[in-house]
Amino acid sequence: MNLIDLDELGPCDLPLPKDTDLIGIRPGAVDLGAGSARDLQFDAHVELIETVGDENNVHLRIDGSDKRIVASVPTDQHLQEGERTSCHVRRDDLHPFSRTTGRRTD
Repeated sequence: MNLIDLDELGPCDLPLPKDTDLIGIRPGAVDLGAGSARDLQFDAHVELIETVGDENNVHLRIDGSDKRIVASVPTDQHLQEGERTSCHVRRDDLHPFSRTTGRRTD
């Protein structure tokens, strides 16, 4: 699970539960390319690509942050290390947490 402080994502206009300051995102929920207005969207740089069977674990650094996350994508998505890509996560795939309590906020 990728854990991301909301501050590391920049402005976030998604309706999130009260006291949410940390978002959990599973690697398989990170999609590359543009999403819909309802999705969490951010840009990132590809730092490393690891092929594991029929998928790639893509290590990304979120633009404007030192935060690194991992996305699991099919091997037919052609990426190169060093390139910049858009990413999105469906709102239903976000896991909201409170850093203070360590509990989910939904």
